[in-house]
Amino acid sequence: MNPDLCSVDRVVSMDEIDDYLQIRGRWSGKRFELASTPAKKIAFFRSLAATWLMRAGWACLALLAAQPVTIALVLVVSFIAHALPSFYPDWVRSVATRTGQSEDKPAGPDTAILSAPLVCWSAALLLRRRSRRIQVEHEEILDMDRISFIEPLVADGLLGSPEALLIHDEGACGSEAFCVPLLTLAEELPCGADPNEGHLIRAAAQCLLIESACQTTVDIGLLRFSNRSVPFAMTEYARERTRETLAEIRRLQIVS
Repeated sequence: MNPDLCSVDRVVSMDEIDDYLQIRGRWSGKRFELASTPAKKIAFFRSLAATWLMRAGWACLALLAAQPVTIALVLVVSFIAHALPSFYPDWVRSVATRTGQSEDKPAGPDTAILSAPLVCWSAALLLRRRSRRIQVEHEEILDMDRISFIEPLVADGLLGSPEALLIHDEGACGSEAFCVPLLTLAEELPCGADPNEGHLIRAAAQCLLIESACQTTVDIGLLRFSNRSVPFAMTEYARERTRETLAEIRRLQIVS
């Protein structure tokens, strides 16, 4: 996962796109908040916490492994303690000596300090325990796999739990598979009618999310209504129009 960890207001969830297109939101004094924004914040900060806990674990490990850095840290603390003895004597004594031993004998790393990387990594893995899991359902009729992400993905300023069809193509060079993002809608599309712009923006946003999260190029997507399915092409206009909508949602949710 590669989340945009700069600001929650710069990340737009798929549910927020739906709410924006249906004008479901309210002014909360300083900002316009869509109905699904609180749920997005929980998912965003969960990804943020998991990422930074993992990084903190590596930082602790690097600090413990880099003896010159550790020695320099102790020297700096000792220097401050000698300059300001009334502020730091207890802290320095616990770092520099073992209880009941000579004050000239330096102390080794405390067990709690040694376990800090493990604690950080364990907490990060608990937060991420389902984020990389996918649910695969095979559709016999069309001989394709339907993939659903269990936990939301965060990439390129988008957040959501997308679906995709993995289509197996038996070509001259052997079996290949290509990904087609799928947006399932619990509504009917009248025969002869085309999806409206809102449908296409929601589907195109899901294509952009899968492109960024899975590092793959998406050329087509599929809108699956309750009565029929409609494919669409990811044209430059579709990308530009979708990004304009995302920029407008971000603008509405910035504190005025």
